[in-house]
Amino acid sequence: MEKLDFSEQKMITYYSAPIWGDFNPVTGKVEKKVPTEYLTLSEVADLIASDRFQELTTGVRNGRFEKKDVLPSVVFQGRFSYQGDSGLREYSGFGIVDVDHLQAQGFEPEVLKQEFFDDKLLNVALAFTSPRGDGVKLVVKGADDEADYLEHLVAVWRYIECVYGVECDKSGKNISRACFLCHDDNVLLKDVELLNDFSHDK
Repeated sequence: MEKLDFSEQKMITYYSAPIWGDFNPVTGKVEKKVPTEYLTLSEVADLIASDRFQELTTGVRNGRFEKKDVLPSVVFQGRFSYQGDSGLREYSGFGIVDVDHLQAQGFEPEVLKQEFFDDKLLNVALAFTSPRGDGVKLVVKGADDEADYLEHLVAVWRYIECVYGVECDKSGKNISRACFLCHDDNVLLKDVELLNDFSHDK
């Protein structure tokens, strides 16, 4: 299956805060959250670099806010009509990797962010510092087929842990895994044409 290039198409699902859906007083249930809009990778990078989330990010880092209450989230893995794997309508070909608690592991997040971004085997299209400031979010080139998404993601986790000696967050195995956005004026964005094919056999 030939991989489509969605790099400059609006293939990323954006959800406004808070992360959960609205309560329906008629049914007595919380409805599945629906997207606010769809964005390109470069549009997401522009949002992260702008001042739009700066005050909220500072509030999260100093304990004034909870990120789930105030920060928007995106699903880099594709266009979803609602939250959850069954809401997937178009797969973007990207995957999301969380590398958290880096300082506790003896690493400097800003240094590793650049190293991850420069690693040609890792294939990072976008990298930014996490909302709490102690980790890194990596948007990587994913599997060509959505059916192979998890297998590819596990291969990326293993590569990072073997090469860099840091532990990845393995809780985000589902393809609908959302990622909180925050402010990072040193967000890193790469032309997807420069990405290679990742193989766990390398």
